[in-house]
Formats: sequence, structure tokens, C-alpha cells
Amino acid sequence: MMLRYFKTWADSSVGRAPGSQSGGRGFDSPSVHHVYSSEKPSEYMHRSYADISFATTDDIAIHEKDEVHHLKDVMRLKKGDRFCVFNGRGEEAECELDSISSQMVSARILDVRREPHTNRFSIALACAIPKKTKFEWILEKATELGADEIIPLKTERTEVKLLPDRSAKKDQRFQSIVLSAAKQSRRLWMPRLHPITEFRDVLTLIDPETSAFIPCLVDPRQPISACLNLNILRPKILVLIGPEGDFTPAEVQAAMEAGAIPISLGKTVLRVETAAISVLSAIQLTINA
Repeated sequence: MMLRYFKTWADSSVGRAPGSQSGGRGFDSPSVHHVYSSEKPSEYMHRSYADISFATTDDIAIHEKDEVHHLKDVMRLKKGDRFCVFNGRGEEAECELDSISSQMVSARILDVRREPHTNRFSIALACAIPKKTKFEWILEKATELGADEIIPLKTERTEVKLLPDRSAKKDQRFQSIVLSAAKQSRRLWMPRLHPITEFRDVLTLIDPETSAFIPCLVDPRQPISACLNLNILRPKILVLIGPEGDFTPAEVQAAMEAGAIPISLGKTVLRVETAAISVLSAIQLTINA
């Protein structure tokens, strides 16, 4: 009985290999190079990243070590298999594998999808770096929740201290996490990841086109629900998330003088990571309502 059920499923359009001509879930229309498509690839198709433009070539070569390893040794793709490649700049191509080695993956472009970067709002998250690996989790979830810019924030009470050499390694690690989250969440545009930035320098980003919010424990504050109004939100949204122990009163005052609005996230005191995700979720629910 189980075998019969499996055979029926496999013969149906749902069970066909991603991108097959009769499956209907991938780029199944006739291939026309560099004619942009609005159709999304199958959610089951393997997805990779390459820092290239799809507008000038019919073939691509992927040299990034981690990407090659993933396609070759983890996904174990073979010649003729189809997979997706995105460049983090609004383009994604469905490709057919030509050859694969431990140094390079070469493939033929079958179709390209382009997504204009024309969102009504851009969202920047400036978040204090908490202890241990919590910030890596914040990076992952902020990417999934559509942040356009992520700024690791150094405040007066930030306890994480990094020497210059360790800071560079952290930046690489952070970028890797953002890339992985963008792949998983099927984003076509990669968020911009800033280097670790001083609080006072982030405040200079606030201009007349920016709605800046600083969740804090210092009164007076406005409820977040009162601030997230489509009629008053400006094109650029900046969220400042403080460290464990909150911003200092002087930092809150400096943010207010720069144009940020102190807000409350409810009656309870939230951890750094919880506050960051709560605000981003609320913003997404507002602008996508």
C-alpha cells in the first residue's frame, strides 16, 4: 500500500523533480537568455550564491570555496542537475550544471529573474552586540525579516570588546551568516552589513527622510503601535536596539536630540535579541498590511 502511494505521488506534478518540464514549479517556460522572468523558481531547488552579473553571459563559473563545497559535497549535484544562483543584487538565475570539481562549478544559464529594488521603505537595524553568539542569531532573523541594513552597534554598556584582528574575523563570520540567511529565505537582495559602529556615528544617519526609533526603559516613551503608522512613517526606518542593561540616559537623550523617538515594546523587559526581532516583525506587519 505504501509503495503504491509513493508511486502515485512520484508520477504526479507535485512529485516531479524541481524544474522538470511537466512539474510546473520551476522555470518551465522556454529558455530565453537575459529575458527577465517574474516567475519564482521551485522552493525545492538547490540555491547558491555567486558575486556575478547574469546580464553579460550565458554561462557562469562559481569559484567561492564554500559554495563549491556545498554543491559538490553536500548537495552532490551531477551534470545536468538544475539549481538556482542569486547574486544578492536583485537577480536570480536557474542554471543547468555542466561540470563540477573541488575548485569550480560551471553551469549554463537557462532563465533569469530580476526583482527591482523599489520598496517603499528601507529598514536599518542598529543593534548592540550581546554576549556569546546571540548576535549571530539576530543577524539571521533580521535578514529573514527583511532588514535592508544591519549595523553592529557599540554602546557605552556593550560588554563585547574586540581587538582589531578579532573584529575583522567577526565581520567575516557575520557576513557569512547573512549570506546563509538570505539563501534560506529566498531573498534576492542581500542586506548591507556594516562594520561595528559607534553609537554616536549611527546617530548621524538620522535625517529628515528617516523615522528613527529607540526602544528603551527611560520615560517618557510612546507605544510602538502609535509610531508605526503608514501615514507618518518616512521612507527610511532606523531602529536602535540597546545592550543588556539598556542605553544610558545620556545615549537616549543624544538619540532624541538627533531625531529618534523613544518607544515602549510593552510591559515586560525584553532581551536584546527579543527586542530586535519584535520591532522588525512589527514593522513588517505594518508596511505589508
